Amino acid sequence: MANKNIFKNSLLVSNIFDPLTHETDSLKKLYRDLSGSSRYQGIETRLIRDELLINEFNSLNQKARWNVTYWITGEMSRAKLNPSSIDENLRDKTAHEIYKSIDIAALTKCDFIGIASGRCEDENRRTEQIGQFQKTVCQALDYIQSKAYPIKLVFEPLDTFAHKKNVLGNTDNVYGFLNRFPENITKTKKLSICWDSAHFALNEDDFNYSINKLSPYISRVHFADAILDKEDKSYGDWHRNFDQNGFMNESVAASILKQLIESGSHQDEIYVSVEIREHDINNVWNLEEQSFRFLESAIKAACD
Repeated sequence: MANKNIFKNSLLVSNIFDPLTHETDSLKKLYRDLSGSSRYQGIETRLIRDELLINEFNSLNQKARWNVTYWITGEMSRAKLNPSSIDENLRDKTAHEIYKSIDIAALTKCDFIGIASGRCEDENRRTEQIGQFQKTVCQALDYIQSKAYPIKLVFEPLDTFAHKKNVLGNTDNVYGFLNRFPENITKTKKLSICWDSAHFALNEDDFNYSINKLSPYISRVHFADAILDKEDKSYGDWHRNFDQNGFMNESVAASILKQLIESGSHQDEIYVSVEIREHDINNVWNLEEQSFRFLESAIKAACD
């Protein structure tokens, strides 16, 4: 029997509870409600910018002791920033926005700041863009070190041709990218990845191959579903609910975690979460309950 303590329940607040995350008062109440539960060892959410909310969050987390990840991928995309842009001015502007986000994240107990590689601007120049992303990551790591922040950087490989069309996504390119960095950077988790099932499925990667190759770098797993039929109007990464039309279920989730265990090279702690975006404010707590049960079942099945 494998050690269940490897896997830590994490909650994607800005997905599961999306309707409650856009106003300070409702978000404050949400964090209060969540802090009274011991279900989750980690939370993943949008950057907290409101000063009053920062103070409230710090107070709540003294008790909850969450491992906190702030994802800034969406913010950067909406601002039309790109950390891998061929346009050096845009890449540099993006890097400086990442620095600002890191400074804000440091106002709370932030453990990880999360990014993606950015949209591919020219398929013929993908290799050049990977180099640009490497430059941005190096600068972000240097900035964190210069400020002595206890923050690590996690990036999420996204799909490269189906929907999000990011620079880095498929297993071999991600592995090659990570091996550009000194070993101590990844061994100390200063840089790690989030392995998202929907994106690797959309990249048509074999899950077992991908996990075996990337296992030492995986600090978290997102269980996400996708329609893989290219002729279907729902093809792509839409943070959809799990149903018979997709591929994700408890058995698939358990097999992902089991493969991580069997790889023999996994990290000591791996945060796992369900990535479904809820739009109905009346269903958020039902979805939270379902997602928590899903995590518990997948972890138990993988470790038994």
